[in-house]
Formats: sequence, structure tokens, C-alpha cells
Amino acid sequence: MRYSADVAPMRDDDGISTDATDLPWPEVGDHLFRDPGWLFGAHIGNYEGERHFRLTAGYKQAGDILVREADRPGNLHQMGNLLYPIVFCYRQYLELAMKGLIERHGEPIGLIPVRKTHRLKADIWPVFRKLIESVGGLDSQADDTQAVFRCIEEFEKFDPDSFSFRYATDTKGVPVTIPIEKVDLVHLKITMAKLEMYFEGIDEYLTQCRRDSCP
Repeated sequence: MRYSADVAPMRDDDGISTDATDLPWPEVGDHLFRDPGWLFGAHIGNYEGERHFRLTAGYKQAGDILVREADRPGNLHQMGNLLYPIVFCYRQYLELAMKGLIERHGEPIGLIPVRKTHRLKADIWPVFRKLIESVGGLDSQADDTQAVFRCIEEFEKFDPDSFSFRYATDTKGVPVTIPIEKVDLVHLKITMAKLEMYFEGIDEYLTQCRRDSCP
């Protein structure tokens, strides 16, 4: 079946008009997930460590790609649409980055992996702070760690439960309020790159500490 209503011609990504009588339309036999063979397609990580790595890296990369798309010349009208998945991807990256560090490096001091909460500041950060202080001997009041904490606080303000940028209303139908009118997406991407560098540095340092029995 093809949609054949009298509609204006569509354009593909290159700006070329497509035939309005040959638009993509659901057909019997359509399905979403297909294995293209071992040489092609996106690999599903079936091992916990690999999957966690790919999830963490993937959400950060997806946010970056969406920002670049939104910032393309002539794409200003798309920013309002792409804002929501961008912020969600970046927030999910932060959550997975901290949870992953706790799970990988917290065993020597008996830290229990954080799995039942999405609250960055209230629930995840305190465990992460204990990790870097107890395992790595780091000062959680150092300028770099405090700078990261302030960014975590910002996310707690705008999206405390990983909900605000996924739904328009809460579970009771009340509109979700976001206390800002516009977001500089390029600035967000630049700051997230700094946070990524911080967490990757912490991971490398804690790995070294476990190997060398420091501090």
C-alpha cells in the first residue's frame, strides 16, 4: 500500500523532491530488527563490561552528533526538536559514567553498585565521592571535582529523575516544568567534553591505584 493523498512533495536529506505518491508506508511483512550477517550491522555487546562501555560511550556520542546536526547552517528550526534527546543522552551518559566507575572500582571498600535510582546528586554522587576519596585518595573538594559537582547539581535542578526531557507531563498528567527558556547546545557539548575527560581520567587513575595499591 502506498500513501497517495494530494500532499506537497517531500524532500530528502539532499533537498531533492520525492514523489508524493511513493512515500514510505507500512506494508505487510515489515519488521524492525534484522541481522545483516557478521560482517555488517551494529554489534550487540552480550558481555556486561562491553555493553556498559558501549552504552556509556554511545549516549555521549549520540548527544554530540545531535548537537552537530542541530548546529548545521540553516538548521535553527530543528534545535527545539533535538534539544530533548540531546539533554537526555548527555544526562544518561553522566549517570552511566558514575555508576560504571562505582561498579568497576568500588569493590575494595565494599561499595554497593547503584542500580535502583537515577538521581545524580542525591544518590549517585555521594557514592562516587566516597569512591574517589577512599580508593584514590583524592580530595573531593578539589577545584576540578567541585566543578563537576556543580554541573551535576545543574542537572539535578533541570532534570532530577531523568524524566523532564523525555515526557511533557509527569505520571499524573501535570506538565513538566523546565526552569530555563533556551539552551546553548554548543556550550553544552563543550562542557560535556570536559566532564567526559574528567571521568575518563578518574577511571584511568583508579585503575592505576588498584594495580599499584595506592594511595
